[in-house]
Amino acid sequence: MWTKQLTIAIVEKDLNKLSELMKNLPQLDKKEEIESAIHLIREAKALVQTLKDATEASMVQMKKSITFLKSTQEKIPPRFDVKS
Repeated sequence: MWTKQLTIAIVEKDLNKLSELMKNLPQLDKKEEIESAIHLIREAKALVQTLKDATEASMVQMKKSITFLKSTQEKIPPRFDVKS
């Protein structure tokens, strides 16, 4: 049951469900279940790493865009108008 839920979470890329399942890791008795769980955990790790890398790349691109936009703005010197 746990392995099926983990498989679904991986396919759906549901990080919240993956986290919940990892926190509630059951006691596995059969060799098949253990091997399957190991394989699925590796897949989950690869998925998380891929999503992390994509997020990092997106953040870098946003920083570059912000820097570019700031550099294209007209630089207006601050004025201090005091009328006497």
